[in-house]
Amino acid sequence: PAGMTALVFNTPRAVFSDPRVRRALILLFDFEWINRTLYAGLFKRTQSYFERSSLSSAGRAADARERALLAPYAADVKPEIMEGTYELPQSSGSGRNRKNQRAAFKLLKEAGYELKDGRLINKQTGRQLEFEILAASTTQEGLLLSFARDVERLGIKVNIRVVDSAQYQSRLTDYDYDMIQSTWSSSLSPGNEQLFRWSEASAKTPGTYNFSGIE
Repeated sequence: PAGMTALVFNTPRAVFSDPRVRRALILLFDFEWINRTLYAGLFKRTQSYFERSSLSSAGRAADARERALLAPYAADVKPEIMEGTYELPQSSGSGRNRKNQRAAFKLLKEAGYELKDGRLINKQTGRQLEFEILAASTTQEGLLLSFARDVERLGIKVNIRVVDSAQYQSRLTDYDYDMIQSTWSSSLSPGNEQLFRWSEASAKTPGTYNFSGIE
């Protein structure tokens, strides 16, 4: 398996608690433009934690055993996941991601935000939607600045903070960040490392690889 590199939401943070906000930000990530302009089109969008292997569920409908295992959570699993048809949103790659911007803005309005004087404001709190991306290297800045540019077009404030390796590791251990870029390796024999990445126990234990705080 190819593994996965991605931008990670720290989901316990209040700014990302609403799945509609997370979905909107996914829509605003213009992979096609970033890949074409920054990486000469050399990358392919990852659709699975087990990309490029038989363990990937992308493009493959759930079988009878999987459906039985997931039956208690039917209301929480999107039908397109079960059918194997889900794909991350795409853009034209032109740098004008307007279709996805409109869809993102609709989700953000449903989540209680409104655009006021060029700033996306929470109608209940009066605060602008704002988050920080923590980085360990200036080599990440091209990607992060490109993402921030697209997000800021909808009035969202993004701060990119580059820190030294010791401070980065300390903040990673304590989950002291809103968003980071991370890489997960994978193998054809997944085991206990999955609990270290995704379980409720690891989400509440400092120093695990459950960077997204999934429970």
